[in-house]
Amino acid sequence: MSLIGQSWELMCELAKRTPWGRIEIQPLIHDIAQVAPEFVRFLENGGRVMIQGKVFPTWKLIKLGLHKSPEAYASVLEAKGHKINKWARDILMKITCSQEVVDLELVDVSGAELGFTQVYTARECYERAVTFGLYPCPAETGPATRDQYNDQPAGEYRRIAMEAIADSGGGLNVFDVYRDGGELWLETDSGHPDNRWNPGHRWVFCRRKP
Repeated sequence: MSLIGQSWELMCELAKRTPWGRIEIQPLIHDIAQVAPEFVRFLENGGRVMIQGKVFPTWKLIKLGLHKSPEAYASVLEAKGHKINKWARDILMKITCSQEVVDLELVDVSGAELGFTQVYTARECYERAVTFGLYPCPAETGPATRDQYNDQPAGEYRRIAMEAIADSGGGLNVFDVYRDGGELWLETDSGHPDNRWNPGHRWVFCRRKP
């Protein structure tokens, strides 16, 4: 289908789902220069309305692309004395690494901070995060964070919100970074989209859409 055809299909679907009785059309038409950028953001956001006013602080700035392959990440982490558990090594070997150095702004939030008061699924968490302008991280974020987060406090645990990757046993996993005493670990946590989490569980998202 051509771009024009796709645009027409999208407009028809939006028209069918829009409660026209609750919208004043003429003010939108007369202020189209201001409305258009917001409409583009709405489309880029998958048709989700962005929640305005609540901005979460940046947790950490990292760089992707400092190492160009999974093998390079494994070598660098091991040379530093960092630990990689079996499941993390499994999914590490399946990631795609940026071939250019890219800055990534990370935000650490809990389910409660995203508005959940009861248990929720990872899928629901990711969908809710997008309404705050937060997005799942590229898979490289896990090993990149472990490489660049050398002053992690003892006992601290950070789970990376990302598209889950199947390990050698078929389980879906996401990366996490953890400090156990004096050892810095790249580990994994369950990444199945329908797994349920308590509001206190925290996630690391990226500020901009990858």
